[in-house]
Amino acid sequence: MKRFIPLLSILTLFLLILPGGRINAAESIQVTSLTVKYENDQLKEVSVKAKLESQTNKKPSKWKVKIDGANEQDIHGSKDATEISPTFTNTDFTGTGEHSLEFTAVIEGGEAPSKKIVIPTLNIDYQKADQKHRFTGTFQPIKITSGNWELTVKSSSQQGNTTSGTETNANQASSDPQGLDNTAGTENNPSANNTNDPNNNTNLNSGETNGDHNNNQNNNTLNNTTTPPSPKTDAVSSGSNSFTADFAENEIASGTYDIEAKVTGTTDESMQIELSNKKNMQITGSTTTTTTDSPKTGDGAKLPNTATSYPNGVIIGVLLLALGLLFIKFRRA
Repeated sequence: MKRFIPLLSILTLFLLILPGGRINAAESIQVTSLTVKYENDQLKEVSVKAKLESQTNKKPSKWKVKIDGANEQDIHGSKDATEISPTFTNTDFTGTGEHSLEFTAVIEGGEAPSKKIVIPTLNIDYQKADQKHRFTGTFQPIKITSGNWELTVKSSSQQGNTTSGTETNANQASSDPQGLDNTAGTENNPSANNTNDPNNNTNLNSGETNGDHNNNQNNNTLNNTTTPPSPKTDAVSSGSNSFTADFAENEIASGTYDIEAKVTGTTDESMQIELSNKKNMQITGSTTTTTTDSPKTGDGAKLPNTATSYPNGVIIGVLLLALGLLFIKFRRA
């Protein structure tokens, strides 16, 4: 029996190099770059760069990819391409839980050894403790040897606005979902001056006209904003799979925000990686703010100061007129 062991080994090696077998030594597949995007912890898009390294300079007749361990399909336009850059969306991934991609290059004489990559995740967690807003980003199962992370806080009511973290007055946001200035519409619609007063009895301060009142209301609305916190960024600790970003309590007011986290760097397998996640989160902010609130109107509101000097002036005028008439009468007499 021992005599046949070397013979079986030679036969196995011979079968491996037959046409149609897999080529192990001369060809290999390397994934050089991976970009993964998430929204609310849900996978949205994956972009990959892979290349075929061949010692015999062979070119593939096509590339194939297996998604989530099944559903193998050809990559279109990959003939004779030693490098490919396919992009996959969330609809391509049919499995649940861990997602993966496995690439194979079909070349003359067989196939290069397939390369499987597990799609890494990036989760964002928030907690308020020790008078700080703490955001924790966790990425796995990869290990980053060198790179950076960044976390940005943006108000969800400012969609399409490039200013980060700006918080809009709640009254304005509810009447203007696009985050646009509603000043013009308020001035042109008298019924909008006081939504709490059905009779449109707008409470005016002393010496204040309707136009002045509208302008003051609009200025108060525009001033009721919070300065956005600057993005936090730092280097990723070598071999780490998490980071922590702390904001002071008074840097973020209470509200709903879009938290954007990004991690870029190089993995322990020499692959360039970029992970991002945009997550809508409710933040419990500071109870003290430096904003200017709009004057309250309606039931329970503080009455405005309407005291004037007009009645006193009228009384004094009448008395002076009476004294003048008496003086004229006695002079004629």
